[in-house]
Amino acid sequence: MLKSNLSAEERRRRLEIPTGKIRAVIDSDAATEIDDHFAISYALCAKDKIEVQAVTAAPFFKFTVSSPEEGMTSSYEAILKLFELLEEKSEGVVYKGAPRFMPDRNTPVDTEGARKIIELAHKAKADGEILYIIAIAALTNVASAFLLDPSIIDNCTVVWLGGNAAEWHGDNNEYNLRGDLAASQLIFESGVPFVQFPCQMVTDHLITTEYELRERCEGCGKVGEHLYNHSTSEMKRWGNESRVIWDIITVAYFCVPEAFSSIIKPAPLLRDDKSYDEGDAGRPEMRYVYAVRRDQVFRDMYERLKKYAAKA
Repeated sequence: MLKSNLSAEERRRRLEIPTGKIRAVIDSDAATEIDDHFAISYALCAKDKIEVQAVTAAPFFKFTVSSPEEGMTSSYEAILKLFELLEEKSEGVVYKGAPRFMPDRNTPVDTEGARKIIELAHKAKADGEILYIIAIAALTNVASAFLLDPSIIDNCTVVWLGGNAAEWHGDNNEYNLRGDLAASQLIFESGVPFVQFPCQMVTDHLITTEYELRERCEGCGKVGEHLYNHSTSEMKRWGNESRVIWDIITVAYFCVPEAFSSIIKPAPLLRDDKSYDEGDAGRPEMRYVYAVRRDQVFRDMYERLKKYAAKA
């Protein structure tokens, strides 16, 4: 079983919120919903805080695609489109990921995306840095990279939007967590420095409306127009007057850390029924985010998008 060799003290140090600029890989299922598009755009416009060294396309499977491979491929194309809208270079930065989910906790899916994560983790270590993996999808690519090269686990920190809050009284059948349950279980068990942003009861505070989108996407250039049009199209499709922009929480964590409240606690065991077992206080520690102040997050994101568009 994959296990980190970090001491408890070193893991705690690595779970501190960084104050300087980080090196990051973003792992995204960008064709699922518009929130990935907001998060990637936000990160690319936050160059003082985040050096986006790669974006890897993650698999997903729902009614809009016929297979996880089609989900990954369509996500890859959506990411390329975002880079085009932002006039960012995608060559050598955007990579395809897994065409399928992991069959079990011990079997990786070997892809160019997973290999890129490995390459960048080794490069970061050689330079005395840490590679942050901003994961906003099922964890197939991330877990596969660790299984393909276990030596990198102690030089990465995983920042993941997934699962619901431990205090949530409903089920934990959250989209990213269940997408590749074997990969999710592996990350919880591995001891890798790990920051979790739960969906229900935390990230669901990042809600917006068509009226706010119309006002705030104005002046954000081509990507602002794209974000507004696709967001409102999704809302109309489902008959909603509002929606949560989920994935931006992982980027905001580095840009406006004062907007978050979190604790260090032992990582739970993730059971096969997707519930958490919090009973073992001796498990490796993780950072658990339990609150976010939405106004600070949206303010920072839109200010960065506008400044970026003004320089274009």
